[in-house]
Amino acid sequence: MKIANSIKIILPIFFITIANVLATETISEFPTPLHVPAQTCAACHKNIYAQWKASMHSRSAPGQDPVVSAIYQEMVGSPEQEGLRLSGEYPACLKCHAPNAAKEQKTKLDQFNYAEGVNCVTCHVLERFHGMQDKQGQQLYGLDAYQVSATHLQGPSGRYLSPREDAQHPFPIKPNPGMLRTSQVCLGCHGAYKNADGVALYQTGEEYLAGGENQATCQSCHMPKTNGETNHEIMAAHNDAVLTRAIVINLSPELKQESIQLKIDLRNTMPHRFPTGSPFRQAYLKVTAYAEDGELVWSNYSNYPPDFSQSPEAVFAYQLADKNGKPVMAYQASQVQKDTRFQAFEKRQLHYSLPRDKVYLIRTELLYHMLTQDVITAHGEKFSGNLINPAVAAINEIKISK
Repeated sequence: MKIANSIKIILPIFFITIANVLATETISEFPTPLHVPAQTCAACHKNIYAQWKASMHSRSAPGQDPVVSAIYQEMVGSPEQEGLRLSGEYPACLKCHAPNAAKEQKTKLDQFNYAEGVNCVTCHVLERFHGMQDKQGQQLYGLDAYQVSATHLQGPSGRYLSPREDAQHPFPIKPNPGMLRTSQVCLGCHGAYKNADGVALYQTGEEYLAGGENQATCQSCHMPKTNGETNHEIMAAHNDAVLTRAIVINLSPELKQESIQLKIDLRNTMPHRFPTGSPFRQAYLKVTAYAEDGELVWSNYSNYPPDFSQSPEAVFAYQLADKNGKPVMAYQASQVQKDTRFQAFEKRQLHYSLPRDKVYLIRTELLYHMLTQDVITAHGEKFSGNLINPAVAAINEIKISK
């Protein structure tokens, strides 16, 4: 009886000790969390994996996304080659587009999980956000902007799940809602980026932060919850559900004897610019008027692709140039020639005078281009779909009484 009682006392102590060890030590086939492939997570998180697989994050690495691949091959080289450098430095683009590889200073991306771009563990190892700049004011990109855990995955729920409690996780998980449920998790890559000449190319995070603290998080728009589950497709301009919520158009026609004075009110509903992100993106407002039989009576542009000089007030773009004012690719730019994008929450008004005769319907379409015509001309054979065809970001039309 004494031996049995002793065993009853010893066994709980033994299991408590083992549980504590398991909760603090890494027990995994992977030497580091940054090597865990997304397929490992898919064993339990099937829906989340499918959403991520459909996201641009899963295709962010050179060799996966056609735009990134074209620019990377031109500037750096093959994503299958190790030891590549750009102006003697590790390619900064990989710090956001293939951050798991960048953390280990690798450029050969066809190994481990590097070609998965921004995969599950990229975000779920982030312990603390350092900020977008270091103490010397130098920009921090990708995982350089974070304290990255080498032993634990980070969870958003506030629950501590050790391997003893849930053996499916390749590394212990600790709660970190302050990171994963705030915009900090996005700012390391989407904060700001300048080219070698100091020209700002990507500024979404800075645009967002300029609005102050009392704003929705990035996740509230880009990773909304449905039936209690966070969507990991991380939707943005490639997704119509997000794109078509950005700009609101209202039409106010004033009928004159021989003309229609059209007032167009546009409002950006987002806490950052529109378009934002890649400097290659641009939008323009196409205004057309039709007769009752469908005949085109009037348009602010006479051809397609449009000659933007015909209606420059309806073009919303970030135009970069070299020192001589000649338009160039973003990474070659030395100056901002013009920035006509919508500011966060900006309201803007356009005015047009249309002929009254025959006009039955007026239509406005905000057309969104992923790439400028210059980029399409230079690399067009590599692109297809919405990369070369504009999406309708907003539309409104009104019938005119006779």
